[in-house]
Amino acid sequence: MEVKRSTHSVVYPASPSPGGVIELSGIDQIAQRVYTSILFFYAGHAPVQEASQLLNGSLSQALSLYYPLAGRFREKMNGELEIVCNDEGASFFEAWVECGFDRFLPGFECSPEFNILGPPLDASADITSVPLLLAQITHFECGHVCLGVRLHHQVCDGFSASQFLSSWARLARRSIEMASDDGDSKVDVKVHHDRSLLRANNPPSPTDEHPEYQTHKRELPTSRPPCVSKIFSFTPSSIDDLRRKASSDVGPNHSRYEVLAAHLWRCIIRARELDTEQEVRFGMPVDGRKRLDPPLPEGYFGNAIFYGYASCKAGELAENSLSFAADLVKTAIAKVDNAHMRSALDWIASQETIKSIVPAYTPFIDFAMTSWWRFPFYEQLDFGWGNPSHVRIPLFAFDGIVGLLPSAAGSGHVDALVGLQASQMPKFEEYMRKA
Repeated sequence: MEVKRSTHSVVYPASPSPGGVIELSGIDQIAQRVYTSILFFYAGHAPVQEASQLLNGSLSQALSLYYPLAGRFREKMNGELEIVCNDEGASFFEAWVECGFDRFLPGFECSPEFNILGPPLDASADITSVPLLLAQITHFECGHVCLGVRLHHQVCDGFSASQFLSSWARLARRSIEMASDDGDSKVDVKVHHDRSLLRANNPPSPTDEHPEYQTHKRELPTSRPPCVSKIFSFTPSSIDDLRRKASSDVGPNHSRYEVLAAHLWRCIIRARELDTEQEVRFGMPVDGRKRLDPPLPEGYFGNAIFYGYASCKAGELAENSLSFAADLVKTAIAKVDNAHMRSALDWIASQETIKSIVPAYTPFIDFAMTSWWRFPFYEQLDFGWGNPSHVRIPLFAFDGIVGLLPSAAGSGHVDALVGLQASQMPKFEEYMRKA
């Protein structure tokens, strides 16, 4: 698949931002310097000219509310970043491809071609000069479209990205309604930009140890084995089956997330066939918005995810029951309470170089999982031609990371995007079938 032609424009906020500089929190600073990328496939027919105009106009309105996305990064003397709210705008691309949706049927499985459907990004560009938001609408020959979006991770986490996208779609639908009935153009959107709510103490005084973070990356081999990714779908009944297997008369009940994480972790470690004494770690983003005391205000826009962490020996994980792994996951999540998060903010601030802090994760050994399955992508991303038929991430070759996505099959269904070494994927699938 190739892009037949494309256009590029800059979308500016419909009204000027307050200006000034947004100081990033410690949680923002340690987020990966990458873009969060999402693809939304629409089976509804979107009129070519009207679709582009509608997305441009409504994005301009959305940027007036989420004005940090229209700004640019500025690097401070210590290497940390801040956002200058200068209204330089977001990049918008429109592209056409010479194929139809049938290229990805039946289930929109992982494809290296997905990357073409995301807006082009110059990875070598100076971080202070690139847009913090890029979007692309791609038109297929069948009349269907794909909307690809990239948001810089240090501006916002997945929860805030979902909030922004839902607001953009609402503004687009309201524009259509305004054109037909000349009604009230206002859309009630709550956005909170005060990142000082996640400020560390001065001086910082961490009260916990924080093995979930590290200040250096482990040595990795210079040549890496080829990796692939695949989507595994879970039904509500299959997840309930896992919950029953993980339950006991004396142990705690486990959430759907806990048993899925435990199940996937065990299958990945078994497929890797590591030394039984090898320490293996499980890490996951935990949303702190409602866990903090007081909770963050509704509409907080930024990063508010803390890293949950569990570890054991590979042999223990592989040989023990599902409930053993589920207990580890439950304990790791429970540890991320208000005191632990406030301590983490202080621990981050106490490090000599915040820029060097990364989650305690080693490819080919550890396992990390992020969950977007509760984000309302299939319910609230209607820009005027219906909700998405499929939601995907344009990643293909990676290892030991799982992304949980909502499924087109409906409420309670989950799609797990799993990346592993190509040689290990068949073993992983076998363990999945045996569960």
